[in-house]
Amino acid sequence: TLEHYSSYSEEDLSPLMKKLCSLVIKAETYKLTAVRTKYASSKFMKISSCSELKGQVVKELASQNDL
Repeated sequence: TLEHYSSYSEEDLSPLMKKLCSLVIKAETYKLTAVRTKYASSKFMKISSCSELKGQVVKELASQNDL
């Protein structure tokens, strides 16, 4: 369905997803925390504190990032 609705295949999006996961992992130790703090509020449904962002899938994709 991803390819049907967006016209992008999984292979097209794979490098982007790996890079995004790498950035998510690095955000934990990044010194500028304003955005992460902003999106940790209930107004934004605490999206930056979501446990899935620290999950195994994100870590695996981040480790595959070759950029």
